Amino acid sequence: MKNYRILIVDDDANLRVGMSTILEDEGFEVAEAENGRDGIEKLGRGVYDLIITDYRSLFRLLKRHCT
Repeated sequence: MKNYRILIVDDDANLRVGMSTILEDEGFEVAEAENGRDGIEKLGRGVYDLIITDYRSLFRLLKRHCT
């Protein structure tokens, strides 16, 4: 079975760590980013199968990089 890589981008540390713990317990490789900037940096250094983010982080990220 493939070891899927997941990036979690969320400014809520409790939520981010909680999701990370659950996903790691299920066998996924998880990276965390506390904001959009950190998420972009991690994307530049690796490949992920799935990115989980909240609406606000995604909106701020898109606003900075698409305008």
